[in-house]
Formats: sequence, C-alpha cells, structure tokens
Amino acid sequence: MALADTDKAQEYFSSTCAPEAGDSKAHAYHFIKSLEKVGSPKLDITSDDPLSIVFENKDGITTYVAYNPTNEEKTVTFSDGKVIKVAPKAQSEEQKVLC
Repeated sequence: MALADTDKAQEYFSSTCAPEAGDSKAHAYHFIKSLEKVGSPKLDITSDDPLSIVFENKDGITTYVAYNPTNEEKTVTFSDGKVIKVAPKAQSEEQKVLC
C-alpha cells in the first residue's frame, strides 16, 4: 500500500497496523516515512541495472537510487538520460528538481 499511497498507508499504520510475519511495526513505520519523502516508484523510467529505481514525490522531486554490490565503480544509465556513478559496495542517490 505504501508504494502507491503513503497517506493511506499512514492512516492504516495509525489505526490497525499488523505487520506481516517477520516484520515489525518499527520497520513498517520507517518504510512509510521513507516513501513519504521520496515518493512513489516512477515505473516509466528504467535503467540498465536491476539494482536501481526511480521515485517521484508530490513536489515533483525525482530521486534516482542505485546499488553496486561489486568491487568496482559502476555507471548506471536511466532511460531518461540521467547517469549516476556508484562506488563499489555502496548505494548512491541523486535528485532532480523540476523547474
């Protein structure tokens, strides 16, 4: 629910949240609050790496995220032309604000 509608997820969390097996209320809360900030996945933007995703929040801020599990720097190219470099064994995030 939180991936599609953070407001509705927050309402659910505040009233009847019962985390799924293996999860905790603390983790569910953190997940909802994180998505409140970055927004929902922007599925129309893809990349050349499976360990990446793009989010867009209500303010129009686009956040590009990629993880590199390898031992060498990696360049990730997104379908809208955005390119980010990711250090070895690290995650990288970059934002783009619409004018």
